Amino acid sequence: MDVNVKLDTSKFDRAAAELKKQLPYASSVALNNVAFRIRGEERAAIGRIFTSPAKLTQNSVLVKKATKRSGVAKIFIRDQATNGTAPS
Repeated sequence: MDVNVKLDTSKFDRAAAELKKQLPYASSVALNNVAFRIRGEERAAIGRIFTSPAKLTQNSVLVKKATKRSGVAKIFIRDQATNGTAPS
């Protein structure tokens, strides 16, 4: 008795190729969502830790967004002020 099995994987291959194209975009969106969530938590912590912090200090937590090419999101505190004391 002979058993022959044929599988057509062309649809799977196309779907995998499409997924591979979308993966950098999806990862950058996920990184940016996490970065902005961390920024919100840091702003809230500044409000809890300091007694009546200035708006400049609360808004000094910034995010450099990830892109498809970079794959890195950065959260940092701006250390410059045009007038007055720097936020840090």
